Amino acid sequence: MDMFILLTLLQMLSLNEAYNFTCPSQAHWNLRAKSMCNPERNYTCLFNVTFRVNVYNDTCNRPRLLGPGYKYVFQPNLNRATCSATRYQPFLFNTNGNSDCTYQKSLCNSLGQETYKIGNTSVDRKCICNTARGYSFVRNPKNQCYCDPSTEDCSCYLGINPYNETIKTKDINCYDDIEMTGISYLGDRYNISRKIKIVEFDNYIYNVHYVPTNLYRILAAILVLILSFACVVVLIIVQRAIRGWIKTRSTPRKLDIVECTDCSITIEWFIDVPDECLSYELDYRPQRTKDWSTGTFLSKDVLKEEYGQRMYKLQNLQPETYYELKMRSVYEEDVKSHYSESKTKQTLKLAPRKLDIVECTDCSITIEWFIDVRDECLSYELDYRPQRTKDWSTGICLSKDVLKEEYGRRMYKLQNLQPETYYELKMRSVYEENVKSHYSESKTKQTLKLGKDFIFQLDAS
Repeated sequence: MDMFILLTLLQMLSLNEAYNFTCPSQAHWNLRAKSMCNPERNYTCLFNVTFRVNVYNDTCNRPRLLGPGYKYVFQPNLNRATCSATRYQPFLFNTNGNSDCTYQKSLCNSLGQETYKIGNTSVDRKCICNTARGYSFVRNPKNQCYCDPSTEDCSCYLGINPYNETIKTKDINCYDDIEMTGISYLGDRYNISRKIKIVEFDNYIYNVHYVPTNLYRILAAILVLILSFACVVVLIIVQRAIRGWIKTRSTPRKLDIVECTDCSITIEWFIDVPDECLSYELDYRPQRTKDWSTGTFLSKDVLKEEYGQRMYKLQNLQPETYYELKMRSVYEEDVKSHYSESKTKQTLKLAPRKLDIVECTDCSITIEWFIDVRDECLSYELDYRPQRTKDWSTGICLSKDVLKEEYGRRMYKLQNLQPETYYELKMRSVYEENVKSHYSESKTKQTLKLGKDFIFQLDAS
């Protein structure tokens, strides 16, 4: 069963080429019409003869009718055309369900047949038996001169009597306007009388004469083994070809790093074909080391966007460290693609952690945060804004102005704020050469109302 599926897949791949569009058959006409036009009767599919471009086109247009013997074509708009020499249209032509003249003309080329009259584009060809060579109709037609193959049986037979003489047919005067088209290779051989020899077939004599021997059995066994071996070889070749195709076509492309923090790197890549892989392997290591680590994540855990874009965040990394990354796709039966190109990125300085608001007044907010490592930053950037606005303000506080306590705790008071206002805050560290860490998590707090004493002083003044 697996071999059959693989061979079918190989055949489909070999046929993966462009093809010329043709109008749907009657069985598929309604399906195509439903998918393209509303209402369905407006679906039109016709031959396009514009600039001698022999192709079919389909579009949505109201149904059209033509008289017998004609059909519609695109030139480039709808135009009347006669049926081809090999087809005829005996009734009205309707663009709803038809793309060509309905019937194909009979050929009148069976044994002993000749063409009596070709006819126009609205009738079928008329046939006649070659009576000069001893042929007659198997069944008498309605007209004594010709037979209509669209409504009658026009088969011919060679008449022979028991005295080995050709049976003479009646001399019918129907050859004034006949258009005889004989079969050239037959010549005049049918004017010669022939004897018919009947040989009776004997199954017993035939089977006894061709009794199989051991040599035949050995040859048959060898042939079966050769065919079995060939099937196994073909199966192996197909499997390797499919694996090679998967490795080539399904390799993650355009691997890039789109975001970086002090402990994570976010990557993006693209997949050309439908993403049927089960998972991905992401290999990463600190640069200039040999210690590769492999992270495996399922395809369902990947952020999928349009145009085949995929995104994933690699976490739990060390700050201020250069990392080299590469990845590949993993499919069923552990089939893996080639590795993508590798990318290198340095994680940022350690951001302030555990940012929290410890005190709040009507015009100030006091924040605290923690630094695990030795605090070598020169200053801090404190970004704040009234909640639900886009107007971020940035306050710069030097490291020496920050209140430092044990266990890496730091504190700072942000002043000159508006009372009874929700503020959103976040911060980051700034080091030498303006190297900045990632932002901390944001916090939101509302300042208090104005104090009563302050309000009284305002009224008195």
